Amino acid sequence: MRRPLLTDAYIENVLRTAGDNLFRQHNHSLGYLLSGKNAIAEANVILQLASAFVAHGHAVWAESPFKEDGENACKRLDLLVDLSPEATETATVLLIEANRLTSVEKKTKLEEIIDDYERLRTWPDRAVGQTPMFFDLYMQVERAVSVLVVMIPDEAAVRAVLPDQPTFSEWWQTLSAQPPGYDTSRIEELKRIIAPMKRGVLRSPFSDGGTRLTMVYALLGRELTVVARKHH
Repeated sequence: MRRPLLTDAYIENVLRTAGDNLFRQHNHSLGYLLSGKNAIAEANVILQLASAFVAHGHAVWAESPFKEDGENACKRLDLLVDLSPEATETATVLLIEANRLTSVEKKTKLEEIIDDYERLRTWPDRAVGQTPMFFDLYMQVERAVSVLVVMIPDEAAVRAVLPDQPTFSEWWQTLSAQPPGYDTSRIEELKRIIAPMKRGVLRSPFSDGGTRLTMVYALLGRELTVVARKHH
């Protein structure tokens, strides 16, 4: 079977497939997927993303937790997808960070999304030993696509209280005005980050008490220098 071209449009299509699957499962579970603690909710989002890319024939890895020297800071990614698993010399990888944003988590989650992007931005520049071993030993990454995914379960509640203000997902699309309740400096920083990225919004067809789950995403590709390997 011929492999698909790994364009941004193709990656977006798989992301949207994952979003549709998550919406159906969320509806089937009566809202369980994104309820409870953040770690469980975000794990469910990652599970659906991973499943969609596996179904499209890609290799998926939960990355090991790398720690910065002298600090107890985790450098792991939520998900690493090898988009070209049949390749033997070079690879195109998809680096994914996912988050859940609710109306009561506006300050802390904005900081987390910005931190997520920083992990995505710096992953291709990690030293040997700070990426999965097979990339260091067997192949080189020639293209890395970074993806931010944010699930928003309760925008309808915000809309009901402030009907004339943009929701977070509307702001994500247009980057105009400002969604209410967010720190201005952090919103401006996130705007700077995602402005050059390809952005999209996907809304659930299912309604739960007037609330529709929303998924926003942003992706940006980066071409990397590949050094010719010596064969022994």
